[in-house]
Amino acid sequence: MEIGPYKIIQKIGEGGSGVVYRAEHNLTGQIVAIKELTKGLSAGEEMRERFIREAKILAKLTHKNIVRLYNFIEQDGLFYLIMEFMEGIRLDDVIKKETPMDYGRCIGYLKQILEGVDFAHCQGVVHRDIKPANIIVDNDGIVKIMDFGIAVENDDLRLTKTGTSLGTLRYMSPEQIKGGKVGLQSDIYSIGITLFEMITGKSPFKDDSAFHLMNAIVKNKIPSPAKFRSDVPFAIEKVIMKACAKDVSDRFGGAKEFSKALDDWDTSMPLEKTNKYTTVLPTLDKPMAMRKKRTLKIIILILLAAAVIAGTLPFLNLKSHNAKSILKPAIPARPAISVRPAISDKSANTPQPTPSVTSSDEEKESSLSDKVKKTIKNIRSPRTTKPRAKATTTSSPSPASTVVQKPSSTPIATPKATENHDEKHHKDSNEGIIDVISPKKSKD
Repeated sequence: MEIGPYKIIQKIGEGGSGVVYRAEHNLTGQIVAIKELTKGLSAGEEMRERFIREAKILAKLTHKNIVRLYNFIEQDGLFYLIMEFMEGIRLDDVIKKETPMDYGRCIGYLKQILEGVDFAHCQGVVHRDIKPANIIVDNDGIVKIMDFGIAVENDDLRLTKTGTSLGTLRYMSPEQIKGGKVGLQSDIYSIGITLFEMITGKSPFKDDSAFHLMNAIVKNKIPSPAKFRSDVPFAIEKVIMKACAKDVSDRFGGAKEFSKALDDWDTSMPLEKTNKYTTVLPTLDKPMAMRKKRTLKIIILILLAAAVIAGTLPFLNLKSHNAKSILKPAIPARPAISVRPAISDKSANTPQPTPSVTSSDEEKESSLSDKVKKTIKNIRSPRTTKPRAKATTTSSPSPASTVVQKPSSTPIATPKATENHDEKHHKDSNEGIIDVISPKKSKD
């Protein structure tokens, strides 16, 4: 099948008012989209006028975010629009596949829609049917508005009769449903509903029946998008609520104002106010956070050092304590040991230190278990043990805590000439330990 110089390749879509084909130019090989007005509708005078008017409107809307019109052909009583072909996916299909959508992507798409709508408004054209199904996203992320079939120019009221409404019900503004005058704020409302659906994946009003849906659009305030998605930033919620206000005067004055309100959606609003459904904090720069944390650590260390120097932290001021007072609670008192003086001329001439024994130490000595006494005996080494002097008692010792030196009843063997000083030292030390561990009573 051929339409003018174009050869039909395949059918790519069909709607209530026509069919869309993919076609190729016979000479240049250019790929285009051809929209055909349904045969039954071609006979109606009103539909023919609408189709021709769409061609005229598209002819003057040359913008990167609006699908371009190349030609208009009438053949065999049928009308065809030759338009730009887009390799991509419709926005309603994107919403179904990627719900919930990323906020950055949502705002990026919406700003492109607003650019195309603003250009149309500047040309005096109101789309009147903005919805995700009439928006296509190509493989490069470029958004383009399609289907100006019911678009109207501000000075053309011939096809807009009072009491009638045109458009898709879910995205229609209250004034459209009422059949009143439709201006550019009607497109603002439809774009607000589109943003609501992009973020939440749902329609703000239940559409179980046309009557209930129209009644809700006209009378009920649009619900907060945070009811459907808890992490919605307040700035985006505020923009949606303003765009979808019931009163036309409460909405944005135009697409540029709408777009400007979304410039700082990620950082401006959450600090000023938080909605009752969620708290959204601004994103903190990671390098900045690391610098603040490092600075805080340095300040803490400086304050601690200053406090130690000034002596305001006594548990850190080691100068106010000596090692003995710090370690004393952790080390048990060592019992006094009575040791015989070594039989050596060298040791006799050398003055020996005399350890002082307190009554508390002696009481602990008497209460030591056999296991501890054996441990004390085993830790003595014949090569490292030095002779100790006799333990002296305090000035007023108690009878129970006084260590009495028992005169040995057993004769002490005379050391052999070949016995070295260390061996004698070892024997004398062991005898002293034995006297302490198992003292014998004196005959006296």
